[in-house]
Amino acid sequence: MNDTIEQLYQLIANEASAAAPADWRSIRIDAEIDDDNGQATYDYEDQAGYSSWFEPPVLVQYKIYQSFQAIRAQMGAAGSSWRSAKFSLNNLGEFKVSYDYD
Repeated sequence: MNDTIEQLYQLIANEASAAAPADWRSIRIDAEIDDDNGQATYDYEDQAGYSSWFEPPVLVQYKIYQSFQAIRAQMGAAGSSWRSAKFSLNNLGEFKVSYDYD
């Protein structure tokens, strides 16, 4: 992938929102990524304010994983390597990302 970090954020947002239940209001992805593998959990809040988890199709999960790997590689090349990320998205298209630098 030669996408910019902003493009990768957009890809994550697009893939997650397309895979989420139809009534989602917000989505949160908690990802743990290292050089060789990773895992993520996917949670959402619906329009009524109830929270639950969802499991995107495997291909979507893989695309999101690849995007996080590419972000980590780009940030690592700039001297900033992280182990976990929290990606939050609302249904207005606004997102926030935070990283844990273990």
